[in-house]
Amino acid sequence: MSSALAGIRVLDLSTPLAEATGRVLADLGAEVIKIEAPQGCEARRTAPCKEGAEDDFDGAFFWRMWGRGKKSVVLDSDSPEELAQLLELVRGADIFIESSTPGELGDKGLGYEALAAINSTLLYLSVT
Repeated sequence: MSSALAGIRVLDLSTPLAEATGRVLADLGAEVIKIEAPQGCEARRTAPCKEGAEDDFDGAFFWRMWGRGKKSVVLDSDSPEELAQLLELVRGADIFIESSTPGELGDKGLGYEALAAINSTLLYLSVT
């Protein structure tokens, strides 16, 4: 039997505020790609962590819970080359999740208007 969201691709740029959003979509069968900065996403360092694992990339219980089922791609959106790679991923995505401070992604060229110009059918989900 097919999952409810099989064939749906999600780009997840959320902060810990909305990590659960991507997890729920992954549980429903979507392919969720977590876009992480070179130092890893904030959820990987959100307490609590298993004892002695504060520097372990997968040591945060928060990440183990809400990151499960997600793929991970490391891209630095401050790098023009890597921003171009991210925008290429947007072309093939169905859903874009973000939970940054309002206006922050717009300043980087990742606001709704910019992404809708690349992919007019993209569902842009902003959790604030």
